[in-house]
Amino acid sequence: MPKRFATIFLLLATSLVRGQGAPAAPAGTPDQLRFPAIEEFERREKVMELRNQTLLHSQEYQQRLREVNAVFTAMGQLPKLPGLDEKILLAIEIQRDIAVAVDGLKGDQERCRGILELVADISKDTTMSPDIVRYLKGVRDTATNMLREQTSQGNRLRLAGENLKATMAQLPPPPAFENQLGLTMVLVGSGRNAFYINRDPIPLDQLARAFPAQGERPDLPPSLNWAESLHYCKWASENESALYRLPSPAHLHAYLAQGGKLAGPVWTQEIDEPKNSEERAMRTRFGVRMVTLFDADKTLGSEPVLAELPFARYPNLIFHMVTPAETGWWFRWNKLKQTLDQ
Repeated sequence: MPKRFATIFLLLATSLVRGQGAPAAPAGTPDQLRFPAIEEFERREKVMELRNQTLLHSQEYQQRLREVNAVFTAMGQLPKLPGLDEKILLAIEIQRDIAVAVDGLKGDQERCRGILELVADISKDTTMSPDIVRYLKGVRDTATNMLREQTSQGNRLRLAGENLKATMAQLPPPPAFENQLGLTMVLVGSGRNAFYINRDPIPLDQLARAFPAQGERPDLPPSLNWAESLHYCKWASENESALYRLPSPAHLHAYLAQGGKLAGPVWTQEIDEPKNSEERAMRTRFGVRMVTLFDADKTLGSEPVLAELPFARYPNLIFHMVTPAETGWWFRWNKLKQTLDQ
């Protein structure tokens, strides 16, 4: 039998033994019977519950402050680390610590609001002693200030997360990375115009993976046409969760200027738009669309960039694709993150 009900029965029994001469309660109003001892017991029970919740919340919040301080200590150490991988590893840990601390603060705020609700409930009793009234006021003031401080700490952590992203965005991308398709992607250029391009031509058997409807494609031609090349870029983007596309002539010029090698003509992303208005009108009339082909060694003509029909194929045509510099940075981030998870 719960303690509360046992106490009620005990007090009732005492009242029956001692209450032979007590005035009878008005008939028909049993809910109006008052037992001061029971009311005092319930009041003390609520106050004890409030006290326990307050102590627990205080301990939890002290732990949260330690977590928040650890985040800002690590943020101060981040710029001092010499290596890129060291900075990324620490940034990953900071990012996780911020998420843990933010979630913890949300729980702290819920508990703090619960304490304030309990204080409001107890304060409805107008028969409390002055000591309890003062205690409740102190708890209410402390909880209100703590709730305000928790909100401030949460805002600080969110700002720290934004600063962390900004700091990491300033780190240089790695000079090369290997993607999930097994391609070595090398960095070309620097700053906002930097990009990655596959260092070696993609073998035909690997290109065939993007065409499951045709099985292993034993009949795969010696090169992909322009539409098939676009399809492979789309397939690679979906499988890698990154943006891949055909290079532009400017991409390929920059790659060659940096010392890269091209083993043959390469499809580009660009549609060929002739400057001659008559030629443009002729193409429109016959529904002919031309795309640009980059031929650095001029094996197909007298110019390094030439117009070609999108369904054309050449035995020596090779395949390259590019991806933004951010791709290499995030691949490095995810790879290091996996090492932490192991």
